[in-house]
Amino acid sequence: MNRRCPRLRRVALPLWLTLAAAARPADAGPNLTPYPSFRALRPAGAEAARSIGRCELDEELLAATDDAYANLRVVDDRDTEIPFLARTARHTRSVTNDVDLAARTLSLRTLADNRIEVLLEVTHPETAPAALVLYSDQKDFEKHVSVYGSDDRANWQPLALRQPVFDYSRFMDVRHTRVELPGKAFRWFKLDIANISETNQSPLIQISRDWRDGRVFSAVEQSAFRRADFRIERVQFLERRVAEIKAEPIRRAYTVRDLRVEHKPREQQTVATFATDRPPLTALELAVDTPNFSRAVRLEGTNDEGDKAAWRPLAAGAVQRIAVGAFQRRQTRLELGRPCRFRRYRLTIDNLDSPPLALTAIAAEGETQELLFFTAPGRTYRLFYGARDAVAPRYDIGTVLAAAASENADAYALGAAEPNPGYRPARARGFPESRALLLAAATLTVAVLGWIMSRALRLLDAAGAPPA
Repeated sequence: MNRRCPRLRRVALPLWLTLAAAARPADAGPNLTPYPSFRALRPAGAEAARSIGRCELDEELLAATDDAYANLRVVDDRDTEIPFLARTARHTRSVTNDVDLAARTLSLRTLADNRIEVLLEVTHPETAPAALVLYSDQKDFEKHVSVYGSDDRANWQPLALRQPVFDYSRFMDVRHTRVELPGKAFRWFKLDIANISETNQSPLIQISRDWRDGRVFSAVEQSAFRRADFRIERVQFLERRVAEIKAEPIRRAYTVRDLRVEHKPREQQTVATFATDRPPLTALELAVDTPNFSRAVRLEGTNDEGDKAAWRPLAAGAVQRIAVGAFQRRQTRLELGRPCRFRRYRLTIDNLDSPPLALTAIAAEGETQELLFFTAPGRTYRLFYGARDAVAPRYDIGTVLAAAASENADAYALGAAEPNPGYRPARARGFPESRALLLAAATLTVAVLGWIMSRALRLLDAAGAPPA
């Protein structure tokens, strides 16, 4: 037997143990090298006393996070990864709803000065109506309604005087048939409706011509007028009830940058573009100096740069401002229907043949995003963010954080952004951040090296064996 073989085995054994130890990952904490920045998490008030902390994500963080908030990591002062949950902040708020208040019509009579009087009785006189609505199938009208209340049908208290109800469908899509009431309870109500009948000129014109010597000597135009009586289908009283809505998203204002407004006469449009830090927007408020208007609008978004960006449709609606006598209506808010996260937005206003709108500003509103994480006494925490193509972590206790209410967590504030001294940018875009994958690669490398060493030892043993 060749004596070199035991010596080779004595050398190979420590080498094998060294490779095996290298393949076993040390508990050195999470891999934070892909994260370029971090921010300290500090208690906002007194010393934290609960086991869950909460902080609000500001616009700087939102600009550096992806849609799933996968490129965030929370670590403590011992570089231990802390489970966290990024979610929409919610609260419970009270809302008012209009509910039908039953009533029946007792009488109707005509009055002088082109008026009628309607007497109604509510089924529940202890309930105070907040408004009434007149329902009619007619179009293009303008009336004035006065409302009185009484408990004995002898003494009447004025509740609303000469409130306008109208329909201007001939000119634009504007209709208003609701009268607000002060919220006083009565058994009987009396409506005084003025201008109940209107006289309108007929669109048909009769022309009579007098011909003399083959020529028109005179022509007389005769216009016809027609009387239109206002027909009321029914009168509805509304009761205002307060209800609580749970899990309502908390909304806040977000910054709008680089607003540019361009009028396009050929397309009969006004186009406004602006940029954001990708917060989850849910509504826009338009500031317009034009006094009376009603326009269709639509919103698009993109994360692309340049003139060839692909725009995605997000929302469509109408904005209007109407001031007709005592009636005032303003609807310059566009609801998006769902949270939208884009860097650039494009708002298109269809002017048709009307003059362009004087759009001066756009205010953005969106949902507040919060971060929940587990805390322990005496520990400090940092939030790392901004890694590219990070894989979302999966924590087995994430359901505990999801069930936690915001008011039951200690408030934390974000410190200033600081560079990560261990940051190393990824060499290839799309390479996954996975400790399991790195561990598998190291294990495979050790196995291959072990096989090569075992093969070499067998070859050496065979070479050193005495001939048969």
